[in-house]
Amino acid sequence: MKLSPFRNAFTCAILFAVFGALDYMTGYEMTSFPLYLLPISLSFFYFGKTGGYLAVVVASGLWFLNDFLTGHTYEVEIVRYWNALARVLIYGIFVYGLSLYAKTVETNRRRMDDLRAIIPMCHGCGKIFAADGTWLPIEDAMEKMSQINQECPGCRTATIKSRE
Repeated sequence: MKLSPFRNAFTCAILFAVFGALDYMTGYEMTSFPLYLLPISLSFFYFGKTGGYLAVVVASGLWFLNDFLTGHTYEVEIVRYWNALARVLIYGIFVYGLSLYAKTVETNRRRMDDLRAIIPMCHGCGKIFAADGTWLPIEDAMEKMSQINQECPGCRTATIKSRE
């Protein structure tokens, strides 16, 4: 079941609100760093790379706001900005990793579709449709294929004659 973009955005917003509130309630002593990964992941899968990077900005902004509102003081104020930047970078690397993962899955899916076009294969169990009309487990089909001589009779006789 595919949800509408509005519902997807609403789901992500609710998760950000819940985790932002939880982040505020726990204060600055307890890190909420991993909590924001769930709405960032959902934003990526719902809205693509742009949605993922937008979620990175939202998560880092929520952390920054919560850090300020909880009254956390730093000896040097620039540390707060440094910590926010670190979150942007780490969350950004996470989204980049998700995009690499999604690209790899799509590439493998396309390769499998190409192989299935060449070799008739069951999408469920992976059995291969043999020339005799039976479905063979892939191991048996590979064993059968390895027993087939890879040279046509003409090339085989030419090879034999060249050895003599």
